[in-house]
Amino acid sequence: MGPRTRAESAQIYSKIVARYAHLFERPEVRLRFLNNTLARQTASCERMDAALTRFELVKRTRMYERVLEWMLYRLIVQELHSQLPTSAGGRLRLLKQNKAPLAARVFFSFYQIRHAFYVAGVAAAAALVFGLY
Repeated sequence: MGPRTRAESAQIYSKIVARYAHLFERPEVRLRFLNNTLARQTASCERMDAALTRFELVKRTRMYERVLEWMLYRLIVQELHSQLPTSAGGRLRLLKQNKAPLAARVFFSFYQIRHAFYVAGVAAAAALVFGLY
């Protein structure tokens, strides 16, 4: 099984995004979510393709397809973050209630606490630097 064509990838991405569109009750919000997410994914794929123009071998691997899917899930979480209720508990409850995939819920939770990971990383780096002195 070789690499997917752009049309196949677009169809797969639109199916993935459509699974999350039902979180929104109003049709215009659903449509905005679908359009924004798919447009951002297309731009992201184009940037990735431009960055890897010299490395065609990498584009033919399954890992490249997986990275693009992970980027799609990151974009979905960012769009959900901007359009879902403001409380983190309400967001997570809505994701669980609509049976979002476990990977998406975990990624969304990590996205919510990303600043704590940043602080922990900076503290660990500072401890390492000052510990070596």
